[in-house]
Amino acid sequence: ARLRLAIALLRPLRDRHGRLEPDQARFAGQLSEELGAGLEWPQADQDVPGSPLADLPPLKVLLYSLDEGVLDRAAAMLGVIAPGVSVKLNHDHVGTSRLRQHSRGADVIVMATRCATHAATGFIRANAASATLVTEADGSGSASLLRSAVATLQAVRGHR
Repeated sequence: ARLRLAIALLRPLRDRHGRLEPDQARFAGQLSEELGAGLEWPQADQDVPGSPLADLPPLKVLLYSLDEGVLDRAAAMLGVIAPGVSVKLNHDHVGTSRLRQHSRGADVIVMATRCATHAATGFIRANAASATLVTEADGSGSASLLRSAVATLQAVRGHR
């Protein structure tokens, strides 16, 4: 059932891969492979320039979610899209010394909070530096977290 659902969701994306943003296409291919959907994805066009975020200065990004799988997938793709960015992951339910350290040191913080905020999200906001960009993903999954991180990094690049 899981495989059938994955194929039903991913096949239309694969069939229309040309309409996807490059980061979305990479993520869909990675997800397809991770789920064992067996779908062939077109290789990236070698004539197209690399990631638009490859030229970012070294930035520290904190990705926050309660779902460790979401964090791992989003961080892996962000490493491909923005190789110069240092990514920290956190999934603590409440404020911890590690979460404080990550929040204070981040240039960009992106949170996937599911349907509601909780103790850790308030803690993150309270401990982030005043110049830190803090955003919330519009969903709770890897794609939402990645999309929000990319948009925020593009905004940072535009301001520098």
